[in-house]
Amino acid sequence: MPNPCENTVEHLTQSLFNIRVGIRYHMRRQAFYSLWHRLTGVMSLVFGSAAFAALMGQYAQFSIWLSAAIVLVQALDLIFETAKSSILHESLRQKYISLEAKILHKQGLTEDEFSAIQQDIKHLEIEEPPIKHWLLKECVNAALRVSGYDQADPDEAKLFQQLNTFQRTFKHLY
Repeated sequence: MPNPCENTVEHLTQSLFNIRVGIRYHMRRQAFYSLWHRLTGVMSLVFGSAAFAALMGQYAQFSIWLSAAIVLVQALDLIFETAKSSILHESLRQKYISLEAKILHKQGLTEDEFSAIQQDIKHLEIEEPPIKHWLLKECVNAALRVSGYDQADPDEAKLFQQLNTFQRTFKHLY
């Protein structure tokens, strides 16, 4: 039987927090890549239709530019593998949710349980592509809010990560 540890509640709280950050992070990454992939498809359809219409009319030069735009948009989609990345982040999010479900009902974690959960988290992190630090900060803030922390409270406000407008706007790039 595992030895109970003094910090069972703290271990549970820390594990749940880390898992909830992971869930939010991968949910946002999956949504970003999914949106990018859908927009690429819409742009290809619109530009392709316009190029065809221009080719049939007297705007042949315009159709060349629209065709080039289609090639560029599709090339970017292929280079960044947005569909594949969307699927990867959806899979990672589901794994984090499964991990959360394993411990959500518990009152605390023994040392052995905590160690096992941390090991599971590390195995998930191995599968992850490089972290986008600004997005991670945003997800930490979201997990803090869900966990009941209040940014208006001076003591709890210190836990929240600061992000400027530039970082919030380009969070999926760094």
